[in-house]
Amino acid sequence: MKYCKNEGFMNKDYDFNESFNKFRKKISLSDEDKKNFLESRELIRKTIRKTFNEKTENYFSLDDLKILTHVFF
Repeated sequence: MKYCKNEGFMNKDYDFNESFNKFRKKISLSDEDKKNFLESRELIRKTIRKTFNEKTENYFSLDDLKILTHVFF
């Protein structure tokens, strides 16, 4: 059973994955937008690492920080 947005309940005829994939294709980013997004994300990760290192006196390892930043980004 799958969600049917018109009826508001689970319906075996509605394929959420197919609808989502069609939507994803409509909002695809240009190469420049992807590059800007990745650069911004890396800057945020560096800021998080720096802040954790300052506030926790290196209680977290780099592996821990990778896990934390992976969860958020």
